[in-house]
Amino acid sequence: MSKKKLAVFVSVLLSLFLVFAGCNRRDNSVDTLEIYVANFGYGYDWLQPLMDDFAQQDWVREKYPNLKFEEVSKNSERTYAVDQIKSGKTTVDLFISCSSGADSFESKDSKGNPYFEELTDVYESEVPGEGVLFKDKMQDEFLTMSTYETYGGEYKYYCVPWVTGMQGMVYNRTMFEEYGWEVFFFKQKTAYEI
Repeated sequence: MSKKKLAVFVSVLLSLFLVFAGCNRRDNSVDTLEIYVANFGYGYDWLQPLMDDFAQQDWVREKYPNLKFEEVSKNSERTYAVDQIKSGKTTVDLFISCSSGADSFESKDSKGNPYFEELTDVYESEVPGEGVLFKDKMQDEFLTMSTYETYGGEYKYYCVPWVTGMQGMVYNRTMFEEYGWEVFFFKQKTAYEI
């Protein structure tokens, strides 16, 4: 995903969560946005410049003149985001995570409120200034991966991919050289050295 696409994506998500976030903030202020990012080796230094750019957009400055961000929280617990959301006690407004909550997308808390915000309207919305729908900018594989079929047979969206892990074959070059083993590539190189 290019930097421009990533910036648009994060802006859309930040916009969405400013609009839909409840008052579960550490300081209970509508002007405070708290973000969690999974720390699985993909890095997170890219997030601060996007947050800064988002805060400088005219509509954000007009609607949230006192906007501030809580310190970005991060850890490497695979189920942290889903566990926090389902606890009902989280103060985080936006989770950027690698764990899927697909088995919980339709579940609700004891008051009947859904744990997860449906994002179908985001997928169906036009990317500002580009005249194309958000979902049409995604690669087919990622769009398919993000599509959730409800118990009623409807197709909806509850999450947006932001990274993909390394795929293909990983091999230990030192051992291959030591034992005279060979790696054969078919069509294209799909093995990465470690």
